Amino acid sequence: MMFNSLIARLSSSTAVFAAESGLYDNATCTVNGQVVPCSEMSEYIKNIPAWFWGIQIVFLMIGIALFVFWLAMFIDVIKNENKDKTLWIIMLIFLSTLGAFIYYFAVKRQRAKLQPPTPSTNA
Repeated sequence: MMFNSLIARLSSSTAVFAAESGLYDNATCTVNGQVVPCSEMSEYIKNIPAWFWGIQIVFLMIGIALFVFWLAMFIDVIKNENKDKTLWIIMLIFLSTLGAFIYYFAVKRQRAKLQPPTPSTNA
């Protein structure tokens, strides 16, 4: 049985269990047409959860940052007077993060350029 087809049939948790319990120790696997001991492959399988969760954490952090950005733009739309407020709210709801970026560059950034700087209150 080909190693790749074996792994394709097993879920990742089952494959990790099989690797850790030594089920692959006496088996042989075919990799790129060569027969190799499956125990060599078990080391690779044991590392799958580590990089999988690492990638998941990176994407989670990016998702949280994008949500915070979207929320900040949504609050900005609600707080500031704008003749197209309803349109921007609908756009933020339906276009999500893309709508937040469009709002940021089209409205918020332009408004920041037009506003005079606030004087500092040094005592």
